[in-house]
Amino acid sequence: MVMKDNEDITGEDGIGGEIGRLRHAHFGGSTLDKCDIRVLNTKAALVDALWLRRDEGGNLMERFGVIYIVAQTSVGWRITSAITIAA
Repeated sequence: MVMKDNEDITGEDGIGGEIGRLRHAHFGGSTLDKCDIRVLNTKAALVDALWLRRDEGGNLMERFGVIYIVAQTSVGWRITSAITIAA
């Protein structure tokens, strides 16, 4: 998914739709299971994260990975790209 504007981010095909689908599935929360950080230089890093998504009863719904590219800005570290991968 490429999110080029606010509608792509918050709309039905973006995070907004994902939040709706999770609520419908009785999503309870996500926890970070693993996180590896590789510093690329003083301004960039690659973060490899494994997330666990659970329902309201604590049952595992899904495991998924995300690779984040982060950059140091004048206001701190910010995610510039997030790529979801199979876990």
